[in-house]
Amino acid sequence: MKSPEQRFLEKVSIPVDLSECWEWTAHKKRNGYGMFGFNGKGILAHRFSYLIFNGELIKGLVIMHRCDNRSCVNPNHLDQGTSKDNMQDCLNKGRHQQANKTHCPQGHEYTEKNARKTLKGYRACRECENRRRQKNRKNNKK
Repeated sequence: MKSPEQRFLEKVSIPVDLSECWEWTAHKKRNGYGMFGFNGKGILAHRFSYLIFNGELIKGLVIMHRCDNRSCVNPNHLDQGTSKDNMQDCLNKGRHQQANKTHCPQGHEYTEKNARKTLKGYRACRECENRRRQKNRKNNKK
């Protein structure tokens, strides 16, 4: 019977240059992250790789890809961090979907004057907020 580590490595394409990404070749979720069966449950492949090569997974921390390749399981490309660390890394690398948007859904440009940061850390369009307030005032007068 094969060990979990042996089964795992059978599903990895390891390049000659070990510093490059190790591609997960088995099942992947729609979002591109690999899945591996371990102890009767599914575990993200990069988390299992971190566990077997780098050690303990600390509860509450996520495994972050330094290479930004979701199907990579190279343990040298993986770090533990908080969700906040992961989001900051995403922002720093220009990969955050919301941060890359230049206009609100109504087409108003996000400028220093027109955008404000909400309590949850998102951007809000001041022009849209002003229009909503005006509309609400108008409706409340009726």
